[in-house]
Amino acid sequence: MLQYQLMGSSPSVFPASLLPRIAKACRRIPGFGGSRTQSVGLRFLSEHRMKELNRAYRGKNCPTDVLSFHAADRTREQFPAVAAKGEEEEVGDIVICAAVAKREAARRSISAREELVRLIVHGTLHLAGHDHARPADEVKMFRLQEMIVESVV
Repeated sequence: MLQYQLMGSSPSVFPASLLPRIAKACRRIPGFGGSRTQSVGLRFLSEHRMKELNRAYRGKNCPTDVLSFHAADRTREQFPAVAAKGEEEEVGDIVICAAVAKREAARRSISAREELVRLIVHGTLHLAGHDHARPADEVKMFRLQEMIVESVV
């Protein structure tokens, strides 16, 4: 069972009460959906902090909308871990810049809420091992992403 642990607060356009619906929809992603609890940390960051992370981890000196950090790829000093309890598996963390997401939503003429759902799903797909570096992988990943987003919004 997938669950999101909100670390900090969420932007006003995104009700945290939506997280269980997103988690339920993401159970169709291979690797998520078993009986074991799988926890994903979720944090909303400022543009400044997102720019720092994007520069440090991707070599890009600009803020981005979403970054995912798999638990196996980071140290506890880099990101605060979600405490593991019993059979809970810590999958990783997703960080989102709401300001960048809001601009992208306006550009696409969709709600900021829909774009934030999309980014959480996108980050979750990356944590599950999906990538969009190659065109064929991009088609598969984005098809699954949009199917999940449509089931939530």
